[in-house]
Amino acid sequence: MGRYYFFKQTARAGTVPRFHIDSLALVELIFFVEQEFSIEVPLDEIDHFRSIRSIAALIADGIALRNAERAAS
Repeated sequence: MGRYYFFKQTARAGTVPRFHIDSLALVELIFFVEQEFSIEVPLDEIDHFRSIRSIAALIADGIALRNAERAAS
C-alpha cells in the first residue's frame, strides 16, 4: 500500500500547529489503520480520531486488545 498524507498543517504565530482532515481522508485513514495494524476502530472512537496523539493511542489500545484476545484463545 502506498504512503498517505492526510493532514494539512496550519499554524498561527505563537500557536501549536493544528492538523485538519476532511471526511473522505478520515475514512481512508481509518481503513488504512485497520488494515495496517490488524485492528478494528470502534465507531464511538471516530470523533477522537482528529490528532496524531489520539490516533497513536487508539492504535496502541487496539494492538493491546488484539494481543490479549489472541493470548486468551
